[in-house]
Amino acid sequence: MDNRSINNFDIRIISSSHKDKKITDNDYKKHLESLEDVADNAEEVVIEDNEEIVDLSE
Repeated sequence: MDNRSINNFDIRIISSSHKDKKITDNDYKKHLESLEDVADNAEEVVIEDNEEIVDLSE
């Protein structure tokens, strides 16, 4: 991967991009504001805990 293909706003490298002054706070704020709202795509997640005990030593 060459440097031209790196997205400075990629969540995996955002902190290093910010630290290295590749992006500013204002750049990041503008990027976040430009993102589409996808909240309607979210689904409820239900986690049920039946307190089942599993013996992994067998």
